[in-house]
Amino acid sequence: MTLALMAQFTPSLAKKGVTQFQDGNSIRPKSMNHINMSPAFITVFNMIKLFMNEKMKSRMFVHSDMDSLYKNVPQRLLPQEYGGEAGSLAALTEEWKKKVEARRGWLMEGEMYRSDEKKRVGGRPKTQEDLFGLDGSFRQLNVD
Repeated sequence: MTLALMAQFTPSLAKKGVTQFQDGNSIRPKSMNHINMSPAFITVFNMIKLFMNEKMKSRMFVHSDMDSLYKNVPQRLLPQEYGGEAGSLAALTEEWKKKVEARRGWLMEGEMYRSDEKKRVGGRPKTQEDLFGLDGSFRQLNVD
């Protein structure tokens, strides 16, 4: 990730991304372990963590060395390139490619399904404002 890209992260964008990740994702990660992160990315990462709920924050780990990683992730689960016992990255990549290709039909079928927002309970579809609130600045508030 370049500095130019990181400079485009606004608090509003970070909040939207975190909301989608926490509430709109079909998977629930048990932990996320990051290694060898640049100091600039750690700054962005810490900004993003401000918008996370406590449960998700407790599942995020930044490791400065491999020994720290091994305390959270057993070495038997890591590829050889990371000091583990699970085989090489090339072998693991090939194994997962075969698994995904074997399920290709099922994955393609999932692309056909969409939600019908007209049938949503409550009468109206959820919008960006419902999920994220209103964007902008409220420096002056006039009340009659």
